Amino acid sequence: MTCGQLLGPAQARLNAISTSTQYEWMTGWFPAIGVDRLKGVVINRAVDGSFQSRLALQLAEIRTDKPGAPILLEASYLQGAGERCSGLLDVSNDTAANFFMRLGVAYSVQTGASPAGADVGFQVAYDACGQVVGGASLNLATPGTASQHVPITGWLPAIHADKVKALIVVTNAFGAFRAQLAYRTATSIQQITNAWSTNFEGAWHSGNGEYNTGELALSTGSAMWIQFGLEHSLSSGANGGAQVDTAVAIRRT
Repeated sequence: MTCGQLLGPAQARLNAISTSTQYEWMTGWFPAIGVDRLKGVVINRAVDGSFQSRLALQLAEIRTDKPGAPILLEASYLQGAGERCSGLLDVSNDTAANFFMRLGVAYSVQTGASPAGADVGFQVAYDACGQVVGGASLNLATPGTASQHVPITGWLPAIHADKVKALIVVTNAFGAFRAQLAYRTATSIQQITNAWSTNFEGAWHSGNGEYNTGELALSTGSAMWIQFGLEHSLSSGANGGAQVDTAVAIRRT
């Protein structure tokens, strides 16, 4: 699991039309798992008018076509021509509850209403001791209130998994269907397993919906292996089920 990552360099000609903030995303969407801190460089060259820029972040809890509002990073704008390093930025409170992120530049006219522009360079380094480890698309039949378990990843080295984060998207639910993330361990060999967890999240996801578990701490003890799955049951009655799509990411701390 490689922790250090480097994005860029990238450059774009940015033209600000007013003092209202505009955004240029210099990266695509990528997993936010384990991204606690980053450091970036912004460079303004060939500046026209009263131009200013700074690093920006955008997050998506579940789907990248449904992102949250952009977040301004750094303490202030870089005004006019020049370059600077942001220093170390702690983004752990922003990334912990989200599954995807992207980075870029926020920019605007510093003063006045006249247009302004610059050739803006961008580069970011970050630590992310985490990775997406799998998922599954499941068509589940749930007979009753007794818990059922189904694997959604293969077996993984437990040393890589201090915390886990998962997406659970439920559609076409019928009956009193409910589900939550689960895991099991194997002490030495994968063929001899310990029991699946029960009520690992501490709360069920009931019926149709899109759910992000957030970061959940794991306790694997002396186990060599870990596997993630889905626990599902009915809260009452009989004969239910749903289509469930999942993705799972793990991280070290």
